[in-house]
This record gives sequence, C-alpha cells and structure tokens, in this order.
Amino acid sequence: MKYINLVNVSIKNKNIEFEFLYKSKYFNKNRAIYFEDELQRKYFCNIKQCNNEVNYSYNNETCYVSKVMLNMPIAQYGKMKLLLKENEKILELEIRDNKNELIAERNNPYTIFLNKYKIEISLDNIEIIKRNFGDKIIYEIKKQIYGIKKYKRLFIFRFLKMKKRKYYLFNDRLLYGDDNSEQLFRYINENYPKFAKKCYFVLDKNSTSINRIRKIGKVLKYGSFNHKFKFLNSKMIISSHSSYLDNSFNPFSIQEMNMYKDIINKKFVFLPHGVIMNDVRQYLNRELITADLFITSTRQEYQYIMQEDFMYETDMVACTGLPRFDRLKNNKNSKIILISPTWRGLGENIKFENSQYFKVYRSLLTNSKVKEILKKRWIQNKISITSSFCKV
Repeated sequence: MKYINLVNVSIKNKNIEFEFLYKSKYFNKNRAIYFEDELQRKYFCNIKQCNNEVNYSYNNETCYVSKVMLNMPIAQYGKMKLLLKENEKILELEIRDNKNELIAERNNPYTIFLNKYKIEISLDNIEIIKRNFGDKIIYEIKKQIYGIKKYKRLFIFRFLKMKKRKYYLFNDRLLYGDDNSEQLFRYINENYPKFAKKCYFVLDKNSTSINRIRKIGKVLKYGSFNHKFKFLNSKMIISSHSSYLDNSFNPFSIQEMNMYKDIINKKFVFLPHGVIMNDVRQYLNRELITADLFITSTRQEYQYIMQEDFMYETDMVACTGLPRFDRLKNNKNSKIILISPTWRGLGENIKFENSQYFKVYRSLLTNSKVKEILKKRWIQNKISITSSFCKV
C-alpha cells in the first residue's frame, strides 16, 4: 500500500482544509488523488506537483513531491477513503503524519471535536460525522484508559485544556535567548503592555539569561508544569527554531505527544536566525516546518523560499526583515563605519587564518587607499581602524 503524509488540518469559517504531501519515485502529471465516501461520491484534491527531483524526506530519499489540498464545507460525509488514480490503476492510500509515522493506533484514535461535528483520522480513512452529546466525555475516558494501560499513568493536561487558547510563547536558543524572538518579545513588552500580558519567553532552567529577560517580560522554564500548560493552550508559537528535529519549543516527550497531539492547536511563526546563505531546501521545506508564517529577510530570500519544491503558499511567507535588525541604529552624526561580516562553513581542515575569507577582509581593513580616503573625509577626527576576528 502506498501512503500520503498529512501535514495540516485547518478549520476556516465553515470549511475544513486538508493539506497533504505525496512523494513518488517518478513524475506523473496525470496523477489524481481524491476522497471517496461510503456512497462512492468523489471529492477531488488540488495537486501542485514539483517538476524537479528533490531530497525531501526524513530518511534522505530523493523523490518527486506533490502538495495535495482539499477544501470542503464541514458536513456529515461519513467515512472517506483517500484514493490514488494513476496509469488507470486505483490504489488506496495509507494516511501518515508528516514525520512518516502513524497518526492513530487502533485504541488511540485521533479525533478533532468541533461544535457540531467530529473529525476522526485513522490509518486508512477520515470520518466526518455529527457529534452526539457525551461523545467528548467518552473519548476522553478512552484516552485515559489507553494511557494507563500503555504508560501506567494519567495524562492530566488533557483535563487542563482550555476552550479558548490565549497564550503567545517565544523562544530562541533555550540557554541564551538573544535572537530574533527575544527582540520581538522586547518590542511587544515596550509598546503593547496589554498584549504583553499574554506573552511568555521560554528558557532552560539553567539559562544565565533568565534574570535579564525577566526585566523585559514574563519567563517560562522549559519543560515545567506551567510551560506544558501554556503550550497546550497557546494561540501562537514564535520561534527561531523550526523543526521536529529541534525540540526547542515543544515541552512534551514522544510518549506525551502520543497522548496530546490531537488537542494541540496553535499557529506557528518561524523567525530564522539570520539571512539564508546555503541551500536549505532539505531542512526548511514544508514537510519539516509546518509554519503558518515563515519570515524572510530580503526579496531574494522570499523568492528562494517560494520555489515550488519548498511547497509553501504565498500567504505562508512574508518578507519583513528580521526583528534583530531593528536593534541597529542609524546615527547620521556618528563618524563610525561598522564592517560586520558573517562567515560559515569553511570546513574542518581549513585554518581560519589561511582561508580566502580571512585574507579578503584583512586586505580591506588594512588597505592603504581606504585609510587615505578616510583621512581626507574626516581629517579633523581621529582615525582608528581595528581588525579583529574571532571564531565563535
């Protein structure tokens, strides 16, 4: 059986939107993917195929990837299978999550409860039916029984899920902060004190930055009871860390996620550490980062992320510059020229002092013509050119 990866389910007004990724060893422009209900009614998905073979998966397999979308009114459809029609053959697709793992086990279903309906996602079908009185209570009891049998414990945060999500959690590196999320967190606390009451910055309990950031706003210690409670009831996560490979913002263990993933419902804003230099399509694609908003620094960077094999839509990517840039000040009266280059990936076997990078910048900073221009322009000021390199 072939499989398809469910990346996201979103409820917008009175519609439900399913977002899948389908990966194949070959490209086929005549491929069709559709839902079929118990009355054999078909609901065809919109398929956006990448024309290039790309390295696009957790296991580094090279493949062709297609983004598969279905937007439909919320109604009673019953059980619907997901089918693939290709080369006159019709195959049933197994539904997995975007980490290529099973979404639900037989005794541990994945169900989304709406006001009038419930959506149950299982291995081989998606069921949308009207919910009855008591369905949610019965579901929660079954969940706890499953958790007790398998993990020998109660999962108390299921009892603490609020009806309305209200918290906004920020984080950078857990030990330090001091990146784009902290700068945005600072800006909100200084300019929007009412909104800042809902905002928290997440740090490791051993972080030396806790006292410093507490002077800015409220801090949560990563993995604490309070962090887990607020993460589960968060409206938005804003982080400079991005994927499932980097568990900086999610405080739950794999075991806990098996029990809580059906009730985690948040928006995710990705603030990258800096300007993208290398080819990062294998790490920042839609499979790994289900960002509701991906922030880019420049028009060129925006166009790079909007390439078809990243699989983002236009409303998922914004070109705003990074919050950290706002810390730079343009003092027109200052007679200072700051040259602050960045460098990455020189290789383990290349000494920094012998690198072309070092030679170019040392040549610039010690250039006699540069010194002469500065003396002519600022003859009445002291000229000081300092060249300093450090490998961080």
